[in-house]
Amino acid sequence: MRLSLIAILLIVLIFSCKKEEDKELPLIVISKPSSNTNYQVFDTVWINATVTDNSIIKSVSYGITDSNGDIITNLQSKEFESNTVNFSGYIILDDVRIETGSYSVLVSAFDGKNTEKVFMPIYIKALTKKLEKVFIVTELSNNSNLYELSAQNNFEIKLSINTRFNDAEINSYLNAFYFLDKSGNLKAIDLTNFQTIWQVSNLNNNLVEYKGKLLIFDDYCFASVKQNNIQAFDINGNIRKTAVSELYAYEPSFFTIQNKFFVNFTYNSSISSNYIEKLYFETGASQTYYSIEIDAIALFPLNSNEIIVFGNKQDTMRVAKLKLDATQLQYIDIVFTEKLKAVVQIDNDKFLFSTKSGLYVFEESLNNFHEVRNDISADYLFKEEISEQIYCVSGGTVEVLLPPYYNTLTTFTLPEKIVEVLFNYNK
Repeated sequence: MRLSLIAILLIVLIFSCKKEEDKELPLIVISKPSSNTNYQVFDTVWINATVTDNSIIKSVSYGITDSNGDIITNLQSKEFESNTVNFSGYIILDDVRIETGSYSVLVSAFDGKNTEKVFMPIYIKALTKKLEKVFIVTELSNNSNLYELSAQNNFEIKLSINTRFNDAEINSYLNAFYFLDKSGNLKAIDLTNFQTIWQVSNLNNNLVEYKGKLLIFDDYCFASVKQNNIQAFDINGNIRKTAVSELYAYEPSFFTIQNKFFVNFTYNSSISSNYIEKLYFETGASQTYYSIEIDAIALFPLNSNEIIVFGNKQDTMRVAKLKLDATQLQYIDIVFTEKLKAVVQIDNDKFLFSTKSGLYVFEESLNNFHEVRNDISADYLFKEEISEQIYCVSGGTVEVLLPPYYNTLTTFTLPEKIVEVLFNYNK
């Protein structure tokens, strides 16, 4: 009996000495910024807050979140050893791609066991997008040149590449120029000093008539490589994504990214069969492919669920659509009895195209087209997205056209064949 009483007393003593579990959250009061303060990209957001707790505050973290609560800036943190913290910090809004909208300053405190978060709503205005530079890519017999076009329509050669042009793109955010040649070499070049950042070789897998194309998406440079596969290269030239085509023997081709798919045009010059293929963007796996009766020259997203395809069947222009959730292609009832030379998207459902007889606008929603110029033609058409001006290229001549009547604003000429016009923006 005596032993049982001692045991009971010991148990009571142990539990009475055990520290009570801390369930109290830190208290955070943000004094700066005030609610709904307005900022612009490149502004500095100054943060002041007081944090108190019954326990020792170990750290305070802070950052900017979007409307979904996702961090859009680096989450910074400071360590403390106090029950009361008068905290201050700042965040520079130096991401040029922040869009206009509602955001929040997040202040988070940790006391070793509990974490509390407080959000203060703010409003950020995006950086106004501006055109900074226009570049012209030219092709000679065995090399290509990159020119910068000045406001006075003067040219300055910035780079000469001793290989034949295949495709080129610019990533304005990374300020990088990508050049893909006919030997399957892909170069990334810094547009501030025109030095090579990285280079990969043999994307063509030794194909003689390699026709691979590039696409900039999510800061990656996507390229069609080897047996009609697609690879994404990051800022350091590392492969971050690969889409694997089922059409293994077919040549590299061009593609677009829409919704959750790569949509890829592919061809086989030996058997004259063309296909449109869908591949899952996330996994890169081929989903399905469709036989197409035309030699496509361009693919464009028409809406969230449709791709429009422009091309030729022999010497006749043809247009087709693919619904991403459908099982077959749909040919649009437009037969232009000339060969399509170039096409560019000018609006959601409007496209400017060129044949030997002139320039025409095709409206998909109305399923018709009309002539806009019969005195010029184009080998290539490029749209500058801010002014919506069209750069109409024929040989070594560029005419800059202004919609909606596509009258000529200016004309300039180079003594070399122009194959690409590229626009570099501030973001």
